[in-house]
Amino acid sequence: MSTVAQVAPRDQPWQRDEFLGGCLGFPVFRLRTPSAARAAIDAASVNAEWMIEARVPAERPAEAEALARCGFRIADTNVQLVRAPQAPRHAARCRMARPDDEAAVRAIAANGFSQTRFHLDPRIPVEAANRVKEEWAANYFRGQRGEWLVVAEDAEGVCGFNLVLRSPRDSLVIDLIAVAERGRRRGFGAEMLEFASSECLGRPAEVAVGTQIANVSSLALYTKLGFRPTQSTYVFHLHRADLIR
Repeated sequence: MSTVAQVAPRDQPWQRDEFLGGCLGFPVFRLRTPSAARAAIDAASVNAEWMIEARVPAERPAEAEALARCGFRIADTNVQLVRAPQAPRHAARCRMARPDDEAAVRAIAANGFSQTRFHLDPRIPVEAANRVKEEWAANYFRGQRGEWLVVAEDAEGVCGFNLVLRSPRDSLVIDLIAVAERGRRRGFGAEMLEFASSECLGRPAEVAVGTQIANVSSLALYTKLGFRPTQSTYVFHLHRADLIR
């Protein structure tokens, strides 16, 4: 069944997410103002299939309840963490990515996640959830996302990657990080974080990162490395099928 695009003007309280829509195969809208949920649903409903996503800080329960009344479901609770600049630490197994690393990075991204909001959403097939992460990482090689890409290597080649953004405060944001199964529990994730912290800006930098509250292993790693939580956010999804009873 064909879909019809609904493009919102820039001043609308929702906007079309072309990247996610391309990965998932149906229109995706990002709701920026929870009070406009019903208007966003009306706009999205001209399509045969669609999804709306929304984010609400955990300290605003009234907004979360309003979305729930409209049919939105919590897909994830995201925890944001930050670490102050620290002295450089050993990260000899890491380097900056090269163009010929793309295939390895794509493979790791396509198979390295299971706790994201896309993977936890029962209305999104695993193959589509994996495609989101693969294309997300690949956007670095297209020059479309990220200032730096750190990779970790073992005897078999690239076994992990860390996509890094520069924040408006001239600090670092870990945008996407993953380690291949063969490299897990061997310290590669920690080394990639340390390498980025000391090398991306040419000086020790503040680093921010977000992860799912369900991802206990990631939270444990970040805590061990000196990160502290600063905020938690509910991430909501609403699919057309959620409104069909």
